[in-house]
This record gives sequence, structure tokens and C-alpha cells, in this order.
Amino acid sequence: MKRYTMSMEQGLYDLLVERAELNRRSINNELLFLVESALAAEIDGNQQILRMLMMAQGGPQPTRAPAERMPEHTAMGGQTGETSEPAASPA
Repeated sequence: MKRYTMSMEQGLYDLLVERAELNRRSINNELLFLVESALAAEIDGNQQILRMLMMAQGGPQPTRAPAERMPEHTAMGGQTGETSEPAASPA
């Protein structure tokens, strides 16, 4: 197992200690759990959680899905108000 020393703000450390106590883990095991969870979420394609965290920290804003970027008539498959019924033939 590799050893790694890190520094962190006192407030962050206090939150980590509190979280570790609530989860009945050592500080080291809590850190490992958090890192593994974040990496698993990324690997599993669960990017939404990471995007929300980035947004909360003032990072990149979410992009809309392709259908949301299209004009309404394109996204809906036709002009607004258009029906799927055939046009009535003149009598």
C-alpha cells in the first residue's frame, strides 16, 4: 500500500472527522471511501453527481441535451400545432 501525506484546511478536516465518526470509520478509511466513491461514479458514467458538485463550486454550467437545444418544431418531429393525421382531401 502506498502512503500519501496531504494538507487541508481546518474546516475541511473538521468535516472529515465528523463524517468519519458518523460512519464509524477512521479518518483514513473515510478518505479512501470518498475517493473510491467519486472514482466509481465517474467510471460508471454517473457524471450528473460530479457536474452538480462542480456547479456548486462555481464550475462549468450544465449543457442542455441535444433535443432541448433544437427549435420546438424540430425536437417534436414537426411544426408546432401539426398533427399526425393526414390532411383532408378537398371534396
